[in-house]
Formats: sequence, C-alpha cells, structure tokens
Amino acid sequence: MTSRVLPWMAAALTAAAVALVPVRSATLAAAPAQAPAAQAPPQTPPPSADTQPVFRSGVKLVLVDVSVTGDDDQPLADLTPADFELTEDGLPQTVEQVTLVRLDGAPRGNGEALEIRSQDHAIAEAGRDDVRLFAVFMDDYHLGRYPQEMLPLRKGLTDFLGAMMGPLDLVTVMNPITPLSALEWTRDKAKLVRAVRTYEGRNDNFIGRSALEESQGLSRNIFRVRSQVVITALQALVMHLSGLREGRKTLLVVSQGIPLMFDVSLEPDFQALLREANRGNVIIHTLDPRGLGQGTLVHNTLYRLASETGGHAIVNTNDLSKGLEKVVRDASHHYLIGYAPTRELNDGKFHKIAVKVKRKGARTVARRGYWAPSADEMTAVAAEPLEPAVSSALENLQSRRENRVAHVETGFAPGSNGAVRLSATWRPVPGFKDRPEMLKVDVRDERGGPIAEAENTLTAEGTGVVHVDVPPGAVLVRFSAASASGDVVDRWEVPVTVPDLSGATLAVATPVFVRARTTAAFQALRRGEAGTPSPDREFRPTDLIVVRTTIADSGTTPAAVAAEVLTREGKALTTLPATLRGGQYQVDLPLRSLALGEYVLRFTATRGEASALNTAGFAIVR
Repeated sequence: MTSRVLPWMAAALTAAAVALVPVRSATLAAAPAQAPAAQAPPQTPPPSADTQPVFRSGVKLVLVDVSVTGDDDQPLADLTPADFELTEDGLPQTVEQVTLVRLDGAPRGNGEALEIRSQDHAIAEAGRDDVRLFAVFMDDYHLGRYPQEMLPLRKGLTDFLGAMMGPLDLVTVMNPITPLSALEWTRDKAKLVRAVRTYEGRNDNFIGRSALEESQGLSRNIFRVRSQVVITALQALVMHLSGLREGRKTLLVVSQGIPLMFDVSLEPDFQALLREANRGNVIIHTLDPRGLGQGTLVHNTLYRLASETGGHAIVNTNDLSKGLEKVVRDASHHYLIGYAPTRELNDGKFHKIAVKVKRKGARTVARRGYWAPSADEMTAVAAEPLEPAVSSALENLQSRRENRVAHVETGFAPGSNGAVRLSATWRPVPGFKDRPEMLKVDVRDERGGPIAEAENTLTAEGTGVVHVDVPPGAVLVRFSAASASGDVVDRWEVPVTVPDLSGATLAVATPVFVRARTTAAFQALRRGEAGTPSPDREFRPTDLIVVRTTIADSGTTPAAVAAEVLTREGKALTTLPATLRGGQYQVDLPLRSLALGEYVLRFTATRGEASALNTAGFAIVR
C-alpha cells in the first residue's frame, strides 16, 4: 500500500508519501463491480468522474492495495467501502473509496498483443495500466543445484511463465549479477522458459563468472558479500520497477532465504529494500523450491519480504504451482482503498496499516504499512558538480561522436629531452565513400608557426598511430585524412594544451587503451607485450582491454599508483589493481562486470604530499 496524489485531483491536494496510482478507465471498475471494465485505447484523456474513483478535494490521501479472497480462495469482486475496516497505527480510518482493478493479460479489444520490437518499446508498453508486469529474481547465491531442488523449480516456473502468463503480460528474469541495462522485458514465453531452465543454484559454487565476482573470494566473509550483492541487486530492481509506472508491479524472489546476520548486520540494508518496495508499489512474492520439511529460521527473510509488501511466501510446500497461481491472481484482482489519514503525512516515519473485510470467510493480503517521506525528502537537492577531470573525460567521449571520417584519440606521454610525445591513434569510420588510408598531424604554435608534423598510413589491423614530439603549452593540432590516391577527404583542427611531462612535477600521462583480439593475445598484453593502441572508446562486454599509463616523476622513490572506475556521476564504482610492466602501469578493464553505459577510468599517482591524476572516458554498448 502506498500513498499517492492522483494527477487529476485538484491542486489543493497535499503531496503524499509516494505518488498515488494514476489509474485509467481501461483497468478499473468502480465498486461495487459487476463486470470487468471495457478496454480503452492506448492513449486516454484524463479520467472522468463516471469511470474513476472520486475523492474529496483538499485532503491528504493514501491508497492501499488489498487482495481479497473468499472461502473458495477466489477473488471477491463486489465489495464496497462499508465492507472494509482499516486502521493506521492502531487508529481507525474512514475509507473514502474502494475501486476494483481487474487485469487478465488477455489481448486488447482489437486482439492486439504487440510483439516486443525493442527494449524502448518494452518500456513504453510497461507504462500502460492494462499490462501486468512480472519480474523474476533468481537468487542463485542462495539456491542449491541438486535435482531434488532444481527439477520442481524448473517445472513450477515453466508453468508460471508458460500457462499462467497472458499474451499482454511483460516479464523479465534477473540474477544477482545481471546489470539493469541488460534487463530484457519480453512476451516471448518460449524464450522465458528456456532462460529459467538454464539457471542453476550456486550456494556451493564459488567460481566467479566475472572479474568482480571473482573478487568476492578475496573477502574475509564471502557469504556476507553474497547477501549484500543480492540485497543491492534487489533494491536496484525494485527502483527500476518503481520507475516504469505507478501501478502495481509483481516481483517473484526465488531463494532459500537471504542471511542477514554476519560480523556486520545487514538489517539496515534489508529495511531499505522493504522501504523502497513499499514506496514503489512493488509487491514481492517469495518462493523456496526445496519443498516440505524445511526449517522456518532460514525462511525469515522470505516471510518478511512477502508479508511486509503484500505478497505471498511460497515456502515449505511441494505444490509450487498452487502458490504461483496466487501470484498471478493477486496481480489480476485487487482493490485500491483510499482514505484520508488523521495525522501529519510527511513525517518521515513508518506507519502500520491493518485492513480487514467484515464479510464472513473473507481473507485479505496487504502490506503492513508504508514509509512516509520527511519534509527534507520532499525537497529536491541540487546535484553535486563533477570534478573537472571527470567532466573533461565525459566531454571528450561525447565529442568523439562527431561526423568525421576517422576516429582519432589524442594522448600525451613523456618524450625525449624534456619534450612531450603527442600520439594520435586513429582508424577510419565505416560508411564513408572515400575511406581514409593516411592521417597527417601538423602541430603549430598559437601564432600559427610550425612546430612538428608527421603522417602515418593504416596498419594491417586497420588502425594507425602518429607520433610527434612537442613542447608543453598551448598548441593547435591540424588533422588531415587522405584517401589511398592522396586526396584529402577530411580536415579539421583542435586547440589543445600540452601538459608538462618532464618529471619536474609529478604527472600522469594519458591512459592508452589496447585491445586484444584473442585470449592468448590478452594474456600477452597482461605480461607487458606492446600491442597496438586502440582509438575506440566504445566497447562490448566481451572485448578484452588493457589500459596503460606512464608516470612522469623525477623523485627518488616511486609514486603509489591506483586506478578506479567511476560512474558518469563521478562516484567510485570499483578499484582496479595497477601493475607495473615495462615502465608503464596497466590495468585490465572489467567490461563483463559493468552495465551498459558511460564510465570514467581514473589513474591517481601519489608520493608524499604530491599527487596527480588523469582520466579517460569509455562506454559499454551492445
């Protein structure tokens, strides 16, 4: 249950704890309900009083999602406000309105159940109120891999995703290390069934599937780390679901239970997960596939996830399908109960809610309460400005997307006799009629006087590197790209500031990205072999990349060098070990462990009180 302010209400309504569900007439039937509401076109005007719940203007409102079943375990569809009793923090509340939401996953009135063309299309479909959303979280860190557990689970999920899902439903499957950018919403039942059949428990398997997962083994308590990863992934998924739309979303967590008590308690993190689910109207159901005879202690977190968010805990049972039927049924039939609390709404506290139905034999399932935001949370906080080095790296990444015939990456490293070596690594951009085969670099001073020039033709690998030695300071770099016949096909110039890399002061050279085409070549790069620099800064998760830099330092003791991957907001994501090879420091870029998006790699060198850094932006794409 969540508190939301309906968008079509009068401006006098005060903002509630979280946004009130903006329901459309296609999904609601005003109580008492006699028949499912008629389907509406995709784009509907603001709801009218004839088809939408009507609340009193000028009051603070809370909506509660409640599933109600009778003696036959089937949903009750004819309840009115007089049938409900509701208390908040033990105090009786007046139910203003009751509205029944009915969805069955069937095609729309015109028979339309659109095949998902892309994930952008999927997100657009997910925003519709007449589409049921189901996310399945496979907590393989807390699942066994033995047949007595996996076989019933695969059968239950096959029935759930196959027979129980409707043509209009959207479903996604995720595990603890799935990045949000890789989530795939789909209506392809066969694809979903194939996906769940490949899942295998990993509670006794500690072989990493990625560099970041392998690093878990370095922890003193890998079990605590795994619980932290699961809670963090669940919280990210809940926030993703919350942003899709304001209506009810269903999350099924498949797990034996998430341990919380270690050398450090994870209870605060777990509470934050519950708080996000309550605020985002995400109903969490839990499923333990081990069947009858399991103890209840390990089930504690499963019961809490379900009971405190309005879901069902499918535990200690051999009939998984019966429990999963309830999951689908709750997503198909539930009531929205609106009431005006008698307290101050934005107090930042948790408020307990209890809902009962007076009718004999009726059973209700609802969340135990919700968190109201504080006054501070309702006030937007200005984003912190990025540090200049991070901002510069991102700007450089964006500028590379200009419509030039070649990708050129300019960098600086220590040269000879106090000069700086300017390197222009380049490759042709596919699709141009006149493919450049040669790049000329002409460096001039601020008055246009010549400093140095050089040119380079493509190598067999399809890239080239032009080197010129230049003095520190402001210069103008002119690039000329020519075809095989010598005709200039593109020309442009860029003002740059050449850093002082003489070693007089501690400095970090421009990071150089080197791509390996095979695993053997990657291992050779890791041992320090030269390789060919790459001008690319957009990589696929399967690419093998080593990044190198040189430290300019005349000190008698070597500087300490560290490398970090930052988000585009400048937040440190992970630290990478920097290894000295042949006078350069290098790191392996863990692309498989990062989500699609833009990042910044930052090298930092420190010696005593002196420090220096350099950054490079890169992106991970499909």
